[in-house]
Amino acid sequence: PAWLAAQRRHWALACTLTALATTVRVSGLFLAAAIAVLFALSARSQQAWRSVGWLALPALPPAVYSWYLHNRTGDWMAWKHAQERGWYREFHAPWEAWANTWNAAFDGVHTTGYAVMFQAELAAMLVGVALVAVLVRRRRRPEAVYVAL
Repeated sequence: PAWLAAQRRHWALACTLTALATTVRVSGLFLAAAIAVLFALSARSQQAWRSVGWLALPALPPAVYSWYLHNRTGDWMAWKHAQERGWYREFHAPWEAWANTWNAAFDGVHTTGYAVMFQAELAAMLVGVALVAVLVRRRRRPEAVYVAL
């Protein structure tokens, strides 16, 4: 619904719906980035640019949550640190993520079920990269941003 509203240039609705998405999943920010690119590419009049403030709305829920966590823990990065400590999830460069997934898929350490899962992740990454290339070639930049993120 947020993407449809953005395509119809209903920026207030699109950004409100995207803010709801970022309230429950931080990955809603990927949608916000795509909507910002769509806005930048489609806002041609001064009147259209009056809606630019709405683009900040999706960032509010994660910002407020970070503030809340800082208030409770004293750590601005509490969410990231919880991901690292509780789920062993850390940021990796794309080539590191590829190498880690490749090793997990083909090193023979994991059971067949897990190895197949990692192999499927590799296939999904390749499909994603190919899709981004197709979208960029067709000049569908907002969609390319969303898929790339």
